[in-house]
Formats: sequence, structure tokens, C-alpha cells
Amino acid sequence: MTYRVELRPAAVRALKQIDHQDRNRIRGAIALLGRTHFPDTSEVLLTVG
Repeated sequence: MTYRVELRPAAVRALKQIDHQDRNRIRGAIALLGRTHFPDTSEVLLTVG
């Protein structure tokens, strides 16, 4: 099953400001989320508040 990952305009703008190497790494991680909802390298993020 594949998923569609959508980024808000502010996230797209923020990505453009990130260094090229890091931006490619982040894009790869986002693409991986589209292929599998919980990739092996995923980490649980907790919110406080």
C-alpha cells in the first residue's frame, strides 16, 4: 500500500532554506513514508502539552 504525503506551503519553503545535502536526506525520508507508513528506521515522536 502506498500513501500520499502532503507538505504545507510553509514546510516547502522551510525545506528550500535547508542545506542541499540535508534537504535530500529529508526528501528521501518523506518519500519512504509514502511507501511504508512505519519504515524500519522510524522513531516514535512524543508531544508534551
